[in-house]
Amino acid sequence: MVMSLTRILQVYIIQGAVCLFFFFIGYKIIKRNRKKRLNQIFALYFLIVAASLVVNFFYAPIEDPNLQWLATILNIFTIYFIVLSMAFLLIFIMIVNKSEKIINTRKQILIIIIYAAILSVLFFIPEPYGAKVEILPDGTQLAPVWGLGFIIYLLIIIGITIGITYRLCVVVFFKFEDKSLQKKWRFFTLGMCFFWYVAIGTCINNFLDNETFRLIFGLTGIVIVVGAYLVYYGVGKQV
Repeated sequence: MVMSLTRILQVYIIQGAVCLFFFFIGYKIIKRNRKKRLNQIFALYFLIVAASLVVNFFYAPIEDPNLQWLATILNIFTIYFIVLSMAFLLIFIMIVNKSEKIINTRKQILIIIIYAAILSVLFFIPEPYGAKVEILPDGTQLAPVWGLGFIIYLLIIIGITIGITYRLCVVVFFKFEDKSLQKKWRFFTLGMCFFWYVAIGTCINNFLDNETFRLIFGLTGIVIVVGAYLVYYGVGKQV
């Protein structure tokens, strides 16, 4: 397998550590009460992100240039489910804000279906505007490169999600009268800011396709682990 040091660091070390930590957090949340809907939704965010990162481990070793199409599709699947997971975090906050009676199962499923449908467009954005994972004749697999169309579409979805999520976080914060709950919610919101940094940074990273930027972002991207802990510390122990 021919792979650059930066690619190995990003996929197998950093993303591997993130994957394990997210699986652990998801397990901790669901273990508290497997039948509670709020726990299930919150845990699914972490579990979906972790499962999405596992996909990277399967396509990163592909060396055959004839399978370049497969590596590209799997790369899109990874970002597809990572962004889709943001819908579960949004639903979780909506329930905290309104309750499960108002944000019932039917509404939750509808939100997820809408997200899934909108994100499915990513698979149909053609080159050079879409995503691409190039494999050279010598078997070297280059890091994913996302075209302008792919990036703009993805950033619009992420941006709208961040805007709605942050607004709801502010609303929930002021609904809490207990100072300790407000403090915990601050940690939760700060943790999500780390998630958003990684999401937007990944888009810029794959658009610029610069080796130095990839290395720097790859190293700083580990802050998502800090974000996961802050989110869990903020509300995970209470759900």
